[in-house]
Amino acid sequence: MDSAKQIVVKTMTPEKRAIAIITVLLLPLSDRLSFSAESLFGGENLHAWCIVPYDGKQRTPEQRAAMLARLGIRRFAYDWRSEHIGTFEEEILALKRHGIEITAFISPNESAFKLMEKYNLKPHIWCVFSSAPPDVTDHDQRVKFAVDSILPVVERTRKIGCQLGLYAHSGWSGHPDNMVAVAAKLRNEHAAAHVGIVYNFHWAHTVLERFPEAMAMMNPYLIALNLNGMTHNGPALGKMILPLGQGELDITLLRQAHTD
Repeated sequence: MDSAKQIVVKTMTPEKRAIAIITVLLLPLSDRLSFSAESLFGGENLHAWCIVPYDGKQRTPEQRAAMLARLGIRRFAYDWRSEHIGTFEEEILALKRHGIEITAFISPNESAFKLMEKYNLKPHIWCVFSSAPPDVTDHDQRVKFAVDSILPVVERTRKIGCQLGLYAHSGWSGHPDNMVAVAAKLRNEHAAAHVGIVYNFHWAHTVLERFPEAMAMMNPYLIALNLNGMTHNGPALGKMILPLGQGELDITLLRQAHTD
């Protein structure tokens, strides 16, 4: 992954069904829009994401792995909730039986890290870093707070050889300027070359007016870009996440995301 970065295309029905499909392309960033629609949505590029906590049928690990196999999806970005901690190992074994790779693990705990070591798994680790309390207003102090909060995960992922992606979510911790500041401080002051940024299009509504600038700023750190349909005033209209291709801003933002 040293010379490759991920582009992730997230598609979801308006009804937010149980399965969200994403596409991950391992391409040099400068080439990331130089592909055909057919190759972009080719079966080998499809990944399942968020199908554990949002599954209306509450499938077991074996049922989930069998479902992915039936759909021809061989890669899986694993998200979870507290009730799933006890089935991490069962999930890993079920996926192995069905030939499905865990390509990313969102916010793992220590039990998950131990299982990764046990089974020699090295997925990307996606984590949101903590924001400082509201009474901390100095920017440098807020960045230091965020860095200190995620350092244990930085060291744990370094130990097991996994790449760590600072994951965009709402609020201060999901703003491009702050994500870059935290990533840069980790790389420069903690020798954390394995740390990068995972950015989600649906959190870009607050930076649409300066999106090209934000993308250029994140580009040196970007390891995954999660794509979805976008429209003006999406959150206010209940359209924060649209299927890719159904948003009026999609083509513009995709072009703006193509920074060298």
